[in-house]
Amino acid sequence: MCRAVSNTNVIDGESFTTTTHIDSNYGRVKGTTYPNGLTVEYQFNDKGYLNIVKNAANDYIYQEIVSMDDWGKWNVAELANNGLLVERDYYEARGQMLGSSLKNGAGNTAFQSLSYEYDSYGDLTDYYVSLYTGTQTSLSHEAFVKV
Repeated sequence: MCRAVSNTNVIDGESFTTTTHIDSNYGRVKGTTYPNGLTVEYQFNDKGYLNIVKNAANDYIYQEIVSMDDWGKWNVAELANNGLLVERDYYEARGQMLGSSLKNGAGNTAFQSLSYEYDSYGDLTDYYVSLYTGTQTSLSHEAFVKV
């Protein structure tokens, strides 16, 4: 069983309704129906963590969590019906993100990698983006302060 909560926005005189379906037992979001009729379904693992996001009508999987660490953060997720793979690494002691990469579904070709560096206080100091083209971009602490 679930309960539905709807929200309607009116833009230029046209109404757009989004409905959120909430699990009656745990209070978790089970799905969302968007104004275009698309219903996205959310499934949870036995520990209560979100592990599958899919199209409720045709079972197309947008995201499936493949593995999680002891902190409850996901390490590996398959996207786009296994067409893409995202891998994430964390510092064990602090749980902060060390980096992530977007790869093809087989996991052997990286499209993008991100890496992060932190100071002794745990504040982000540097952020690096590497693209499959060989292009690399970095941002320093000053760039974050200005944002």
